[in-house]
Amino acid sequence: MDKHVFHLTLIAGARPNFMKIAPIIHALQAAQAEGAAIAYRLVHTGQHYDDKMSGSFFAQLNIPAPDANLEAGGGSQAEQTAQIMVRFEQELLANPTDLVLVVGDVTSTMACAIVAQKLHVKVAHVEAGIRSNDWRMPEEINRLVTDAITNYFFTTTRSAGAELERTGVNPEQIYFVGNTMIDTLLQNRPRFCKPEIWDQLGLKEKEYIVMTLHRPANVDEAQKLKELLAEIIDNANGLPLIFPVHPRTAKILENAGISYSGLHAIEPLGYLEFNYLVERAKAVITDSGGITEETTVMGVPCLTLRDNTERPETITEGTNELIGTQPAAIAPALQRLFAGAWKKGRIPERWDGQAAQRIITTLMKLSKQSLHNLLLLLAFGLMGTIGFAQEQHATHRIRVSNQVLSCYNPGNRSFYLFDDSTAYWRYSIGQKRWFKQAFVVESELNWAQIKRDYIAHATDAQHVYLIERGCGIVYQLCKDTLRRIDNSYAHKNQYGAAVFTYNGKVHFFGGYGYFRTKNLITYFDPLALEWYERINRNFDVRPGSRQGAQYQIKGSNFYIWGGYGRRGYQTEALLDLWTFDLKKQTWKQLGDINPFYKRLFAQTNTLNRLPTTWFTSAEDLVHTSLEKNKIFTYHNPNFQNIIEIYASTNQQQFLVLKRGSNESNFTAAIQSLEQLTNGQEPKEQYLYKKVSAFIEVPTKTYLWISLIINLALFLLLFYIRRVHKTNWFKRRNAILHKHDFSEIEWNCLLLIEKNQSIELSALNDLFDEEELSYETLKKRRESFIKALRTKIALLTAVDVDQILYESKHPKDKRMKVINWGAQIELNDTK
Repeated sequence: MDKHVFHLTLIAGARPNFMKIAPIIHALQAAQAEGAAIAYRLVHTGQHYDDKMSGSFFAQLNIPAPDANLEAGGGSQAEQTAQIMVRFEQELLANPTDLVLVVGDVTSTMACAIVAQKLHVKVAHVEAGIRSNDWRMPEEINRLVTDAITNYFFTTTRSAGAELERTGVNPEQIYFVGNTMIDTLLQNRPRFCKPEIWDQLGLKEKEYIVMTLHRPANVDEAQKLKELLAEIIDNANGLPLIFPVHPRTAKILENAGISYSGLHAIEPLGYLEFNYLVERAKAVITDSGGITEETTVMGVPCLTLRDNTERPETITEGTNELIGTQPAAIAPALQRLFAGAWKKGRIPERWDGQAAQRIITTLMKLSKQSLHNLLLLLAFGLMGTIGFAQEQHATHRIRVSNQVLSCYNPGNRSFYLFDDSTAYWRYSIGQKRWFKQAFVVESELNWAQIKRDYIAHATDAQHVYLIERGCGIVYQLCKDTLRRIDNSYAHKNQYGAAVFTYNGKVHFFGGYGYFRTKNLITYFDPLALEWYERINRNFDVRPGSRQGAQYQIKGSNFYIWGGYGRRGYQTEALLDLWTFDLKKQTWKQLGDINPFYKRLFAQTNTLNRLPTTWFTSAEDLVHTSLEKNKIFTYHNPNFQNIIEIYASTNQQQFLVLKRGSNESNFTAAIQSLEQLTNGQEPKEQYLYKKVSAFIEVPTKTYLWISLIINLALFLLLFYIRRVHKTNWFKRRNAILHKHDFSEIEWNCLLLIEKNQSIELSALNDLFDEEELSYETLKKRRESFIKALRTKIALLTAVDVDQILYESKHPKDKRMKVINWGAQIELNDTK
């Protein structure tokens, strides 16, 4: 994936998606034509696999063929969701992207959003924030789940944005762009074309009614559906009722034998034909949400057979009215319609055909500012304020003393500052302001001693800990009281650094030991293990004790590198990188640190502070990335004024403690990476060189490996020699003889050769048995064909992929056929 191009994956799966995605694709194509560094990949999940429900829309709306079709149609909603998630995960792993853009509220929307987030790919949701508050609707569940994990919200109305803010979404994540479905409507309105049904029935403008029904509340019960249709026909003033029937509804009509003289049930229409009918209709009766938007723009009266709607603007501003699902409510509504008392309505704000352009303009603007990193920052907008602040300061900078305890808490995405004994400061990224909170210190030490000898650390959203550097005494800030909680042994955690939770236990890595315990109250208990006691029996390797090391925790692995150790009477910088597997409780050396890093770390201002992957060295700002195996160095004389720096989890917000023009002037500032580095590109070097795997293998192991390899080679040569001697292997021609095959194999070959292409199920009779299950029969057939193909390949030297190969049925894509393939002849003679 080109890192200079912004890559976008678009998701479409069901009929409503295609109208919403089409203008976005057209806007992307226009941007690309103007030289924009943006690329997109269209993924069709296959949720609607019927050509009438999906295929025709691609042609009519000028949507290019999808780059991938997951073919996940059919089955229950749970089965369909599972298929989409499994197949989209494979698609996303094979084709990485910067952003996944989902539209609407269908199953594909929710499933693909979940997969993207689990793969740490950010999600943008077009048509976010709309709500019906009816959890019986599958679409409402899809909306709630999708918006709960979305990073980037494009809304159709201001009320949708307000709903998102009410649930805690950061307003900076919300973009009011308008309705892309209306973009498609306005772009294609001149292209609406007359369907065949128009002339067949002799339809005239405003002298017929269009109806669509598909929701379970209206169509699942045949009797309820029959009553609804009867009520509509009886009150339609003799106007024909044109009913493009959803495949699901068609089955119910057919099974129940429902038909009326004024009811014209037809197959689903293409987009251009359907909207031709809608635009010229007297009214539309529907239970769809999207159609109510289109009728609002076209000024066509709309009766919605639902008790609620996720599109209230079509009622408050448009031509739509909620009628309910009871047949008795239909007659009064139609009477008002024919009396000319139906409301006129108006077009809602920003439903002007430019929504897609606003979306792409926003994406392009953000991509120039490194969109991928910015989206990570926006994710923090989901966090609200936690705590009970007495004072709020809407500024990124506050004044502090020359000694201050600071840390970043990923649990609640906040920076903490402890500067005096009466109150502490917290900066919440989502709220973008400082909070000053009073607290009480219960300690035999004075506050000056605590600030001098302790470091601050956070392991969860509720607690911050102050850990003594020399012997590991721990204070916990809980409910605005700072009190000592440990039962530590003297000097056990000397130069203590890492404290974190994993698998229900608290883990400690210090200068001289590794300790694990059930909680902080019992702190150092008999579970404690010293590094020099933690021996890997396989290779007898472990890191030595050290001071000022750096560390990272990734999953179940703890990484530690650098720092200073004692060699006799000398102190020297260490260059080894180790990982500790928390599951296996074993150490492993990964490599040696770049000597350049050793020189940088020797000059760092943070040697006696909590280890961090960001630090300053002379006039350099240094970032170490274990994942990328890189050292990033930014140079600026102003960096020497930084006395402490902490990064948020996404490496985009920084707490920077600086000294001013004199030693009494110190500040704490929140800065972005671009502000901190003035937008300069860093110099890159490797962080560590990997240790060869052979270094860790003992001599005896080498001998066993050599013996196994030689034995494998001997067996391979013996097999090749034996196969080479067989007569049937020597014959390399394209003629198959009957005597080389069993009777069932030969009959199978004759059947496939005769038809050239045959359904796989047609072969079942060759080896079917009484009471044999379908799954067993299927497995027998697959193994039989596989063995037969291999045998033919050996006899003829023809590529096995060209023999009896499988393909999809030309008419039914869910079925498979087997083809004769290669130019092979059959010979019945012996």
